[in-house]
Amino acid sequence: MISIIICSINKLLAQNLKDNIATTIGVPFEIIIYNNLNKPKGICSVYNSCAKEAKYENLVFVHEDVIFRSQDWGEILMLQLKDKNVGLIGVAGATIKTIYPSPWWGIPQKYLRLNIIQHKIDTRVSHNIVNIKGSNKLAVVDGVFLGCRKEVWSQFNFDETNFAEFHNYDTDFSLAIGTRYAVIFEPNILIEHLSHGSYSINWIESSIVLSQKWSSILPTIKEVSDVADLHHIQTESLYNFLKLCAKAKVSLSLFRKYLLIYYKTSFSINKSIAVSSKWIKRKCFYL
Repeated sequence: MISIIICSINKLLAQNLKDNIATTIGVPFEIIIYNNLNKPKGICSVYNSCAKEAKYENLVFVHEDVIFRSQDWGEILMLQLKDKNVGLIGVAGATIKTIYPSPWWGIPQKYLRLNIIQHKIDTRVSHNIVNIKGSNKLAVVDGVFLGCRKEVWSQFNFDETNFAEFHNYDTDFSLAIGTRYAVIFEPNILIEHLSHGSYSINWIESSIVLSQKWSSILPTIKEVSDVADLHHIQTESLYNFLKLCAKAKVSLSLFRKYLLIYYKTSFSINKSIAVSSKWIKRKCFYL
């Protein structure tokens, strides 16, 4: 039995998802939809308050803009959660979270785990299948789908203090649960995600808070071949963070701080300057 929790700002999407769940889940369930449109609260607050109300022992926190494409996915989830060593299940994530405030996907592809149909900003749709036969033990999972037992959530509530809005709650939740339980990738639950992510200045600020909060355990590593590879992973993640900073047009001081770290880490500034952005090149001029 599963309690499904949805933070909603679109009545039509929420209703469509309700109908979709009813025909695909394959086990007894309840759906708790929180209307977050008129008096919006942060997603951590919404998820925590709804989880308290949940009547079943298994919880799913899911975005409303998804369609479940796997039949009887509830059985798959419940089978995984019977293992008391497993704390959190996702359908997209990474085996490594670096020390830098980059997104979970900002690392070499071989350390990613994905099976998801993704709609993109240019209206394209792609079925992303990445390393589904690799190790299923992850460092972090994406918040589009989070499955856990209620007892695990009760030990690691979503952090409403540090993540009061809608960013990085999933990475934080993953890292917290990962201190005691296994975080698992489940390739047999296929969803279609109808929107794409965005990375604003608020997201960047939130990600910096996340890195500071977990600095004692980062990088968190579930798979890596050697020290040299880890160095490459960390450098690539910082490079991807710099690109997001450029797109968001963060302050000069913040950009310079992380560009200097990248320079010291990689011993080369060439890659940073090569990014196809005049804005980045202007910032590099001030170094």
